[in-house]
Amino acid sequence: MKFIFLGLIIIFFFILISCKQIHRILPQGSVISNSEMNQLKESPLPSPSYGAVKQEQKFPNIPFLIWAADYDLDIVLVSNHPQWNMHELARIQSPSGPIWIMKDADQANLRQRIICEKENLEHWLPEIPVSRFSKSVKISDSSRGEELDLQFSYENSAGELCEISYQGKFPRTVQKKRNGSTMGHSKQDLIAVLDLPTRDFATKASIKFDHKEYKIKKLLGLLPFQMALQQTQAGISAARYQQMENENQVILEILHFQSKPNLIFDIKKDGEFIVLSTKDSLRTINYFFTEGKYQELVKANVEIWNKEKAAFEIEFFPYLADSRFALNQDFESYFVMHVNGQKGHARGKVIQSKTDKNSQFRILPIKPWWVEDRPMLVSQKWEGNFQFWLSEIIDR
Repeated sequence: MKFIFLGLIIIFFFILISCKQIHRILPQGSVISNSEMNQLKESPLPSPSYGAVKQEQKFPNIPFLIWAADYDLDIVLVSNHPQWNMHELARIQSPSGPIWIMKDADQANLRQRIICEKENLEHWLPEIPVSRFSKSVKISDSSRGEELDLQFSYENSAGELCEISYQGKFPRTVQKKRNGSTMGHSKQDLIAVLDLPTRDFATKASIKFDHKEYKIKKLLGLLPFQMALQQTQAGISAARYQQMENENQVILEILHFQSKPNLIFDIKKDGEFIVLSTKDSLRTINYFFTEGKYQELVKANVEIWNKEKAAFEIEFFPYLADSRFALNQDFESYFVMHVNGQKGHARGKVIQSKTDKNSQFRILPIKPWWVEDRPMLVSQKWEGNFQFWLSEIIDR
């Protein structure tokens, strides 16, 4: 009888652990209802109380960096290697052809590192502050129709030869719930939200490090964690940058990379908004401000070159205060994030602090759980004609 009781306890704990594992990977739906969204849009909300201090600046501030990346194919594996957690082999479509990136997450802190063949890699999507290494990636593609047959070979950031093979269906199975979990990856670098429209599991996959094969971990001890996805990833960066301006442009010098790449934003008028916009062949980043004495941030989005709907959009209710001016008192605003045309993938609050010269505010995600644990402190500091911005993930 005692052995039966102990066995039941073991089974019970196994079920609890399994449920927690499943909870961490299962997608959810929208975190805000249509009625709640309408209430945010229609309810009268307080406006900021501005002080007299204004920085000598012609154009509005870009208070944080947003980002988005769209993968038309993303191979995902989790091995039992003691150093590594998850491996993503992601394909990005560009006007000049596909770009493959290899993303490996450390087991210790779940921080991702990118391997890609592109030169000047820090200048490519510099708004994403993830460590990246320009190295050779060999890909053999024997796929036929909807059946994938892929082999990858590359040197990872630790100098190990990584060899991965994958066979299975191209991801076509439509997911009813698409609001995907980040599973804790790159928590130090990003507030991230995901859209997962399709997914299919592999029929066969393997992974080797320096020619030694490691097993694929299993979900609930049954199903190997090896799948192909289509997905869009997006959010807010924990970034460091310096904002400058000339007569017609706002220039951001990105400081979280050693080469200090620039993002150059043109200024344009779009209906009732002033829009700061930067564009390359892959994506366009837009910030929409009100026009007038106070240029308050209404929303911001990222558009992907081959997508009809914005890959990412964040809206504010009420609009974020103009950080060129001091505030007489703290000011609160709510935000909602949308991904790939899917509404309400995340929601939260922004608290802008009363200040004299410099600006500081906290971005506090509320739902879902995988953004709630990534609060961000944003600080602005003026030095002469330059302003420095620092965004960092903090403890609540």
